[in-house]
Amino acid sequence: MAIANPVLTDLTPNDYITVGALDWAWAAPITSEVWFGTNTLYQASLHEGWREATDTEWAAKPSFTDFGGKCAAQYWNSSFTHCDFGDGLSQHWLPSSAGANSLDLWYVRSLAVSQVPEPGTLALLGMALAAAAVARRKKQR
Repeated sequence: MAIANPVLTDLTPNDYITVGALDWAWAAPITSEVWFGTNTLYQASLHEGWREATDTEWAAKPSFTDFGGKCAAQYWNSSFTHCDFGDGLSQHWLPSSAGANSLDLWYVRSLAVSQVPEPGTLALLGMALAAAAVARRKKQR
């Protein structure tokens, strides 16, 4: 089933994995140089903080099996919502910079971007701080 536009909401933890200091997203079942006709493949920057891995980061990449079925293709493709996990088995686990020799595309982001607390978490923290302040005032009296 084709989709008209990529999903523009933030990725959920079900869509990427965290390895070391990076989040890794399996972004497409194709490379940035292969379009397969009607698909539009959007740049990593479509979502805040995401980018292509550097050579050093790629050298420390996770195994394709680490993804455990997690796929973020719907966030960067106009047609594809799947990842080709068989490509990892076929040794097509190459960086995006490999161009047409790579069958899939991965994007990364640093944990500094991905670890921004959810609004609900901030609300709970605010309530805890308020409760601590009330308890402190009572103790001082």
